[in-house]
Amino acid sequence: MKTKTNDIIKAIKERDIDGETMHSILEQTGLDYQMYKQLNVEYRNEMMEELFDENRERVEMIHRLEMINQDVKTLLAHLRKGKNMSSATEWGENGYTHIANIHIALEMDNNEALSWFTKEEKKDTIIKTK
Repeated sequence: MKTKTNDIIKAIKERDIDGETMHSILEQTGLDYQMYKQLNVEYRNEMMEELFDENRERVEMIHRLEMINQDVKTLLAHLRKGKNMSSATEWGENGYTHIANIHIALEMDNNEALSWFTKEEKKDTIIKTK
């Protein structure tokens, strides 16, 4: 069977058959609808994968920016209160830790920030576990 398939493929390539002729061959052999379904499923699967990847990247970027925003706001509030970088912020970390967190969130090949919580998410988690 493999030899016959290879012979058919070779004959098609040698004759430089265009898409319209190939479509006609598929219609005459009754395989046009089957081919349509197979190609349509493959195309839809590829489209879904692309959409999923784009959405995942968008969601991850939003999360990284939320983490950065939270660290910036925390650090600004801390410094505006007249506290120094070495003292603990409302999160119990020193100011330098917040700077380090911002750097980590900006490293696109580092996924550590994707596991962090916002203050609201942390509050919700604590409430749900009680």
